[in-house]
Amino acid sequence: YYPFIKNLAEFNFSEGYSPIFNNLKIIGFPFLVSIIHAIFYLVFDLYGIILLEIIFIFLFLLIFFLIFKELEFSNRQSVFFSFLFYSIPQILFFLNDFSIPYIFNLKQLYSSFYSLRFPRPLVTNLFFFSFLFFVIKFYKSKEINYSKKYLYFSGIFIGLQLNSFFFFSILTF
Repeated sequence: YYPFIKNLAEFNFSEGYSPIFNNLKIIGFPFLVSIIHAIFYLVFDLYGIILLEIIFIFLFLLIFFLIFKELEFSNRQSVFFSFLFYSIPQILFFLNDFSIPYIFNLKQLYSSFYSLRFPRPLVTNLFFFSFLFFVIKFYKSKEINYSKKYLYFSGIFIGLQLNSFFFFSILTF
């Protein structure tokens, strides 16, 4: 996806990477999932991608902290479970070296829960988890004005998912 980020940052929408075919007009690619990376690439060059990984890890932990707080966990429990959820794929990867039954199956199941692979699951899962957070807020909201706001935010994240990872958007619909 680096070429997409670079071309989006340079506003080059016709690059086909083919020595035979050129002048391809406009080529479509999922730009909403790459636009944040393109902006950071413009500002910080390649260091922007590394900086975004740190920001996205923080956002993941923050979203899960807020989800657990919304589910009425304490602050300590929310922080603990946020770090635990972030660490599940790495823990299962470590346990895969031992001969524990079904660890490989669990590793395969949770391998795409969250990792630093761009764009999925680094960005797309954040859209999905943000959607879940706003749906929980919508469900628990007692005031109609706030519930509308949460519903609008969930709709925005459905739209972002529709452009970034189609299967999550089907799930959220």
